[in-house]
Amino acid sequence: MRSEWTRLLLCALAATALVFAGPVGCGSDDDDDSTAPGMSSSAPTEPGPTEPGPTEPGPTEPGPTGTEAGNIIDVATEAGAFGTLLAALEAAELTEVLEGEGPFTVFAPTDAAFEALLVDLGIDAAALLANEDLAQILLYHVISGAAVASADVSTGPVATAAELTAWITVDGGVMVNGATVDTPDVMASNGVIHIVDSVIMPADIAEIAGYTGVHSSLVAALGAADLVGAVTDTDAPVTVFAPTDDAFSAALTALGLTFEELAGDVPTLATILTYHVLDGEVLSGEVVDLAGESIEMLSGELAEIDAASLTIAGAALNAGLLDIRTTSGVIHVLDDVMVPPSLDAGEPMSIVDVAREDGRFTILLQALETAELEDVLADLDGTFTVFAPTDDAFADLLEELEIDAEALLAREDLATILLYHVISGAAVMSDAVTTGPALTAADLSVWLNAEAGVAVNEATVIVPDVGADNGVIHAIDTVILPANIATFAQFTGVHTSLVQALIAADLVGDVTENVDPVTVFAPTDDAFAAALIALDTTFEALAEDLPLLTTILTYHVFDGEVFSEDVVALDGQSVEMLSTESALIDADALTIGGAGLNADLLDIRTTSGVIHVLNDVMVPPSIVE
Repeated sequence: MRSEWTRLLLCALAATALVFAGPVGCGSDDDDDSTAPGMSSSAPTEPGPTEPGPTEPGPTEPGPTGTEAGNIIDVATEAGAFGTLLAALEAAELTEVLEGEGPFTVFAPTDAAFEALLVDLGIDAAALLANEDLAQILLYHVISGAAVASADVSTGPVATAAELTAWITVDGGVMVNGATVDTPDVMASNGVIHIVDSVIMPADIAEIAGYTGVHSSLVAALGAADLVGAVTDTDAPVTVFAPTDDAFSAALTALGLTFEELAGDVPTLATILTYHVLDGEVLSGEVVDLAGESIEMLSGELAEIDAASLTIAGAALNAGLLDIRTTSGVIHVLDDVMVPPSLDAGEPMSIVDVAREDGRFTILLQALETAELEDVLADLDGTFTVFAPTDDAFADLLEELEIDAEALLAREDLATILLYHVISGAAVMSDAVTTGPALTAADLSVWLNAEAGVAVNEATVIVPDVGADNGVIHAIDTVILPANIATFAQFTGVHTSLVQALIAADLVGDVTENVDPVTVFAPTDDAFAAALIALDTTFEALAEDLPLLTTILTYHVFDGEVFSEDVVALDGQSVEMLSTESALIDADALTIGGAGLNADLLDIRTTSGVIHVLNDVMVPPSIVE
């Protein structure tokens, strides 16, 4: 099911794509917004006097002062400068439409504008009126459902009654595609007329891109690669994901190329451009429906769609500039250039290569080499997430341990320390990190915290998401030393009471010695709070009753390492805890000693044993009795 965010996004996008026949049904019952994209709906729809600015040449103000304006057809007829337009509307059987209730916004070409078109096309008026596309051409001049004054126009796409998009430009005046509004705001009883100096012909993809003002590089690139025809064929519509000029500039900088150099490499340019073209018309709603899928582009390569981040092949879609409909297909504007997989940057770079090139990880690299782990992280067939301590982090550790780098590199557990910074088999980006345990390549768990940035045990990620071809590096500010049970419990944020209780009962050593590992069933702070209420006592009072506190705590400790699968295998049996009292295991209810195990927080591996998190405190039978 789509999220509410996605639903609202689609509604916003639909408003860009639909003809304005009325309000878009995408809000509360109180919403009533029929605003055209690129325009405000604040323009009056009731008839009123007009005061168009004088132009030379141009029609005079219709109607005597103080009289109510007629409908759009009446006003155009009275003006006397729209004979060809009126004849065309009659021939296309659209006169009655513009005599209707509306409201409408009409960009009306004068007779002079039509005469210029006829000369340009080399035809006469009769041939124009017989054109099978006449109705579409005329409706391309009409916005239905809104009467939009020139003061309320803003630059951007606007959906016309032809179900095609025109591009409005506001820069010292109003333009629609290539036509200039000479006389704006001629009011009629059912809308408004803006008089334009050119007939606005429905535009194809390349033409619309030429009007936006932010796709000059794309248009030039299409020309250089001889691909204009591929995006202008009205018989074979396509979808173009169109990078802006800023996107092209950023891509060229990343590639270390000039536009001229890229344009001179026609095969590469063609591969890039056709990777931005999809055969057929795919509107934004369909793009969202393809979330998580990879679609084949015209280049033959695949591009993955991520609806949550509104990206395709990693390039960001501009949510305000989607579903621009043209005679040859659809445009969705991109804020980035999509990089075809076949052209992805140069020689593959392993995590070791990237770390070496970065320059901040010299001690880490030296340690990897000493521990004979360099080849592991250089393996391009593997996938790794590496929390990489910087040289500054290692310097802090050496100062804390009062040793030098040589002594560190000579440690017997060096490999374990290094592998404790690695998650094998996955490249986990920072935005995918969730709070909880993660098993490292050292076969020990770390605690990830995504509450404010990303933390790993006591270390903070200071530079996330440094990509490599076999994984990702997150630079951290502290070397992460493998943790024992008591230390690990401090990282979770939900075991403060347990740690304090272990200290009060002088039992920290029992759960931190790695010679004789144990299994701790670890109640959360909420579990302790509930137990204290049930026992009608306070934590301070319990901490002072050391025999009782010790009995409770040792009833949560099992001698030896028992993993969750072992617990399940003991279903129905009672196991002797460190307190010497027995706890019954119920695998179906996932309980031990009547306390509920947290199914998501089991098998947390530490240097001194295993932690299974409990949602309740286990009450020793001797206390119940």
